[in-house]
Amino acid sequence: MGYHFIERTAVPAWGPQQGEPLVAAGTVAGAMDASFSNTSTLEIFRLPASDDAAGALAAAGQAEAAARFQRLAWSAHGAQALGVLAGGLENGDVTFWDPQAILDGGKDAVLHTSSAHTGAVCGLEFNPQQPGLMASGATNGEVFVWDIVSEYKSHAAGARSSRMENVTDLAWNNQVQHILVTASNSGALVVWDLRQHREIMALNSAGNAIGTARAGASAVAWNPASATQLVSASADDNSPEIQFWDLRNANAPARTLRGHQRGILSLSWCRKDAGLLLSSGKDNRTVCWDPAQGEIVGELPPAANWVYDVQWSQANPNLLSGASFDGRVSLYALAREAPASDDASRRVVDDPFAPQSTAAFAPAL
Repeated sequence: MGYHFIERTAVPAWGPQQGEPLVAAGTVAGAMDASFSNTSTLEIFRLPASDDAAGALAAAGQAEAAARFQRLAWSAHGAQALGVLAGGLENGDVTFWDPQAILDGGKDAVLHTSSAHTGAVCGLEFNPQQPGLMASGATNGEVFVWDIVSEYKSHAAGARSSRMENVTDLAWNNQVQHILVTASNSGALVVWDLRQHREIMALNSAGNAIGTARAGASAVAWNPASATQLVSASADDNSPEIQFWDLRNANAPARTLRGHQRGILSLSWCRKDAGLLLSSGKDNRTVCWDPAQGEIVGELPPAANWVYDVQWSQANPNLLSGASFDGRVSLYALAREAPASDDASRRVVDDPFAPQSTAAFAPAL
């Protein structure tokens, strides 16, 4: 089912290019391999056009990083041929790289580095409508917006929100380009209007009054087809839920998706198909949901450890990735066409979302 994999404990980012699929991977923070090395590397991998070469991929280029990665993002914007890579690092740095320079040997690959944040950068994303803009979030509720066109200048999204502690994730609205949401370990989801430079709404993802003890929100994602709908996830093993919010009535979640057995660590909503939402977590599972119906529609093969990152490809909705603490970034294709001579029943093979014997995992709504 996994048609390629990267033997790294790393944070991945799919390239935005429509041609040859590229994947970047940066050494993840919070993990140590058998060598006990504390180095950090940013690598780029090329996916072969043919499935004949399925298996482990070798890096096509690499560059050293000053610290390990919490987040990695890739934008098509910029004067560089392959756009710009941005890394949110555990030491608070935000660094930008030229992907083409990495492929050419890594020399002069760093475009800019900033120490604007005071702690680990756990939220990072380029604006899908204005790829020259990027948002980052870190400890102490810090949220910055970066303009890579204007010499990587940054400014605060607004006054720090009293509802947030450490930013755990963030996401740009897919319909309204100046709207951003941040998730926090306090359990609050804060919606920002960047034209007004202030927060405009706060959601309580834990169901308790803001300010009381609660499980944090570990991930957040906007509905690509609706400006007012988003989902959030909880890493709490006692309540491994995905909450579906509609901001037209933000007093409580419109729907709750239950299917994971332990805390959820990552969400990815397919921008090409709003009917596909991925989640992954501490139960070593990666699940695909129909968010409108609240139903599980498929599941990837389980990993041997927590799956801490799941992503759809930016350019090709047929591709997705899952990164786990078993030292592997797995790359999947939803379906691949078999040779014309094969039996008709095998025209679509190696579908990672094929029905599985997981009746016990059916969601309880």
